[in-house]
Amino acid sequence: MFNLKHFATGDMALSEKASFRVKTWYWILLSLMCLFVVSQLHQVRSTIIRFDVASAQWLNHFLGYSPVFDLSLAVINSKTGDKLVVVLISLLLLNHIWRTPDRRELYRRLAFWTWVVLLFAVVYNCQQSIEELVRRESPSKVLADWQNLKEMYGVTVKVSNRNSFPSGHAAAYFFFAFMALRQYPAMGYLFLTLALTLPATRIMTGAHWLTDIYLGSVPLALLGSAIAYETRVYRIWIYLELSYEECGSKVHDFVTRIRNAS
Repeated sequence: MFNLKHFATGDMALSEKASFRVKTWYWILLSLMCLFVVSQLHQVRSTIIRFDVASAQWLNHFLGYSPVFDLSLAVINSKTGDKLVVVLISLLLLNHIWRTPDRRELYRRLAFWTWVVLLFAVVYNCQQSIEELVRRESPSKVLADWQNLKEMYGVTVKVSNRNSFPSGHAAAYFFFAFMALRQYPAMGYLFLTLALTLPATRIMTGAHWLTDIYLGSVPLALLGSAIAYETRVYRIWIYLELSYEECGSKVHDFVTRIRNAS
């Protein structure tokens, strides 16, 4: 077993998986800065707005044909829907953690998802700060002739947002996807599927624009995951893994002694 004391004092080197010759997060950050500057140009900004309006209206026109479809979207985009998604994701993570018969791999997976959840808390705070800084109103607040599910069916559903850029839900799905793709591809593709489908329902209902997701949430999640893997932030996962392994060994030894004594 690795020595936690050596790890804490920096005597233990990072895993080879944490070593990258090219720090992609530098380039991602530089690209985002360039994207921000370019987006402030009048012509570019006008093009983005036209694209957002066209895509939002196109997705919204699918509403009103089927009450079953409309009410299903209403559930997905409500607080109840958020809770159901959290429960679903929690079950998926628990299944992934406990599915392995190897005890060391179990500690590794438990540490990995703990690490991802902790880092997402940081990403989420960044997303909230950007929302307050940008203060962009959602489609249902600015577009006329919008099909509003709340007004159509009298249900509780997220149809508007005074700070829509970037999308917090999309940032969560994409961040989990990007983090998992490097270590557990199957889980990564599963989260990527959620990231490509569920946020689209938010555009349909009017809570977000398309660029809230693909020019806001995706770059933020990509930058966050790159920093996590390519900087000393990676050490947190290693530390958690070693801590869980050490704790698990102590518990196993304790249980073994009790069994032997009885």
